[in-house]
Amino acid sequence: MSVTNYTELQARVANELDRDDLASRIPEWIVECEARLNRELRCPEMETTSSLTQTAGVCPLPANYLEYLSVTIAGKGELKPLSAGQANSFFGGSPPSGTPRYFSADKATSTLRVYPTSSDAVDVRMYVALPPLASSTTNWLLTKYPEVYIYGSLLPSASYLLDDARIATWGTLLDKSLSEIAGKMTGSRWGVASRTEKRVEPS
Repeated sequence: MSVTNYTELQARVANELDRDDLASRIPEWIVECEARLNRELRCPEMETTSSLTQTAGVCPLPANYLEYLSVTIAGKGELKPLSAGQANSFFGGSPPSGTPRYFSADKATSTLRVYPTSSDAVDVRMYVALPPLASSTTNWLLTKYPEVYIYGSLLPSASYLLDDARIATWGTLLDKSLSEIAGKMTGSRWGVASRTEKRVEPS
């Protein structure tokens, strides 16, 4: 069965389960699948650059933001990353003055803060989430690797059904597919999420 869009994916999962009483659950399992893929995948197709506007040094991040790659201000170069804890430790409640040199990104509040503050636009190169199939019908991952969506959606179904054998089967197949995707590309900007926080010392 060909799987090229959201409707066909639901039909493929339903066909595998072969149970009429689970149809309403399938969209939930696809959402769970996408949540896992957004945590684990970091692919070139997920990269984009957005120009953000500062308000008192704070920029709202896009709703589909996952992780930054670089943060720059035109004419002033690339900013250095700080964790929120580092920024608070270094600057406290008194933001420094001068040319912007640092930033901190807080996914929990969907904001990016620049230190020192300025009125400059902030260009953020970032990873963004997969376009959700429930609203996009299809996306690049389903087109290129439909098996990832199939296995990723069947895995939570097995957990729901308390089917340990199927949990192992779908989990193994999903992990293998993700490894194969990563193996087809080279370089550090493809594969699973692996960013470690950088520590810098303001000077």
